[in-house]
Amino acid sequence: MGTVYSIHVLLILLLGEIIMNPIVTSTIHGHTVGHASSILTESFTNVVADIVVGYEAEKLSGEDNYKRMVNIALSTGAYDKASYFDALLPGELEILEYRKAQGENVQTKTGKWKMSKVCSNSTYSSTKAVVGGALEAGVDLLDADGNIKGKSQLEKETKEAKPEKSADEKLATAYATFINIYGNCTENTQREYASLLKELADSVLRQDVAA
Repeated sequence: MGTVYSIHVLLILLLGEIIMNPIVTSTIHGHTVGHASSILTESFTNVVADIVVGYEAEKLSGEDNYKRMVNIALSTGAYDKASYFDALLPGELEILEYRKAQGENVQTKTGKWKMSKVCSNSTYSSTKAVVGGALEAGVDLLDADGNIKGKSQLEKETKEAKPEKSADEKLATAYATFINIYGNCTENTQREYASLLKELADSVLRQDVAA
């Protein structure tokens, strides 16, 4: 009970921080993005790095970028989330090295890379999570005809393949996701996640009291 209550208090404080100190945003290419990282316009030889540029500069449609993300998994033989993320890592590090050279704050005080700074378009990280989650759950990325399944289809099949999470697990997952994307999303997205977290925390507290 004590641990859950502490998380609940932390979420309330976080909500207050969001309301009082909203992230500074600006409009680039018609989209509102945070100042956490700049829009990339460079050309990269690494496929993953080039995909990141595609998401940010909108060189390709969202569907094209999604298919390229899936093809990374297929071409490298990634079989679970960890191996897929490993396949993406060299390109992501190339992006971070570039951002660092441009004077952006992409490392912690201990020198650890801030992976949330790879792409300022959150669709990249969400696609990465969907493909990695599907692999982790053992869901095929291709349909019976050998075509790449759509993102929504992958999400649906992954959810069906996984056992239902407890309220505690849902809260922990949502909280970790929020912390990861907090500095790289719009104020509206921050508020939506904070609202979801509060609902989940309240649900855990109600279950705990009932027990």
